This record gives sequence, structure tokens and C-alpha cells, in this order.
Amino acid sequence: MANLYRLVSPEKLELYDLKRSGKLHFVKTIVPSNFNFKKIRLLILSAYFTNWDTTRIENTAYQPRDNVNLFAARSLFEKENLTITPPYRNMSTGFWAQAWAPNDKLLPIIKNISKKASIYAESITISARDNSFFWQSGPVILNGSDETGFTNRHSPEAIQGTIAENLDGFEFKALAEFNLFSRKKPYALMLAGLALLASIVFSWEFSVKEAVKNNRSPALVFDNRLHGLPMINTIQELVPSGAAKQVSFNQRTQETLLTFTSKEKALSFFKIISNSSKVIGEWNISIENKTVVFKESGDQ
Repeated sequence: MANLYRLVSPEKLELYDLKRSGKLHFVKTIVPSNFNFKKIRLLILSAYFTNWDTTRIENTAYQPRDNVNLFAARSLFEKENLTITPPYRNMSTGFWAQAWAPNDKLLPIIKNISKKASIYAESITISARDNSFFWQSGPVILNGSDETGFTNRHSPEAIQGTIAENLDGFEFKALAEFNLFSRKKPYALMLAGLALLASIVFSWEFSVKEAVKNNRSPALVFDNRLHGLPMINTIQELVPSGAAKQVSFNQRTQETLLTFTSKEKALSFFKIISNSSKVIGEWNISIENKTVVFKESGDQ
């Protein structure tokens, strides 16, 4: 059993027990302004914060990228002001669904949420025992759709039956998670590229062509390990978002070079890192214009 939170509106946060089966049990209502969002590991957003749409794509081989916005033409917001979920396909109905949330509406409320939190759209992840059940989600009424396998919107005036005020007894499935923090992690792609570069270097050094060449004329053997990779992992949290431009390695001199977008940002980072005991013990650090140079102490 786990805790799951539902952000209904800026004034209302709900806590649920999430059973192993996916069934939700309502516990209590919380005032968001008095709550520490760092405690949250599972959060669903009501229709107050999110919008969504569905579409059927006949080509069953179609597989969109996770960051593509299938419904960009139907949104009034600029893409820079939106957080979207990956497109998700219901295999039973053939419909694709995607949700999006405007950042200026959502982020001020959950700005302190942990980066370990998983965040989902209620419209894609919640279902009732059957599609005749209706529930209140922010300003609209939702129920399941037999046609799409996701949810339909309704205005309160159009519903004559009972409308559930919370999700007690409903089922949660972790589908199409929002990733609020992907734009804040530029090093993930950079490090993946470095890993690919390292594999290419090793492949080339141990190729048949190189083996024949070494037989005829033995070459000097260099240490091909990228010594700077562990160091980059250590210091990346100290680099301001958007400040770094490039990471490069000089294998012959065993230097790692971190280039910034401006001399001022490089100098500011140099002052911070010079006082870091994590780095100083193993590396000599210098600055050249926009570039901070790390050289292994043993090479001096």
C-alpha cells in the first residue's frame, strides 16, 4: 500500500491509500498551502490543471516520440509554457491519448515537489467500476468512454445521476507520466553522447586494422579511459542550469574542459568549484576565458 495524492484545485489536495490492485481508498482532504510537497511521491492532477484529447490513428505501426505534442494545434498555449505527457495508446480501442498542463498554472503550486515524484493526469489514469459512474474532477464531470478507453467531459448541468466527489473506490493505473524536470537535466544527453564516444574509441583501438598495424609497427599504448566522467557526475549539480555549453576531453594531457556560455558564468563557477573538497583533492583547476580546465593532480 502506498500514499497517492490528488491535486484537485489550488485550495484542495486529497490523500488516498493506493492498494496493490490499483484501487484507491480516500483518507482525508488537505490544504495545499499548508502542505510540504516534498513528501509526495505519487501525484495525480485533476482537470483543473490539465487538458487532454484522444485520437484514433489507423496505422498500427505508428509510434510517436515521447516529446511530440499530438494536439499542438488544439492548444492555446505556447509549447514553452506546456508540460506534456508522452502519447499513450489504448491497445483495446486503438485510440491515442495525451494530456498537457500550462506551467504558469501548475508550477507555482507544486514548485517545491521532489524530483523523485511521479505525476500523472487524472483523465488518463483513473477509471471507475463501469462507465456509468461519474466523478467531479476540478470544474468538469468525468466518466469512462467505451469508444476511446479513456474519459469523457461533461458539464454538471448535463448529468442527472450521482456524481462522486472524490475517487474512493476508483482504480489508478500509472500511464503516461508527466516529466516536469526533463528540461532541467541537460547532462543526461551529454553523458550519453560521451558514453557513445568512449565505445567508438575502444572499438577503433581494438579493430582488425589496428591490430595489423601494431604487428608491423608497435604503437605507443595510451590509457583510453575518460577519467573526467566520474568528476563530471560529481560537479554537475554545481553547474547553473543553462550555463554549460560543452564538455570535452584531452586524452593526451588527461584534461577535462568545461566550456560555458560566457566568461562571467565560467568565472562564477570557477570560484565555487575551487572551494569544493570533492574536486580539489584529485584535480588541479584553472580557467581560460570561458573554459574551466580540470587536470589530474598526478600529471603535474
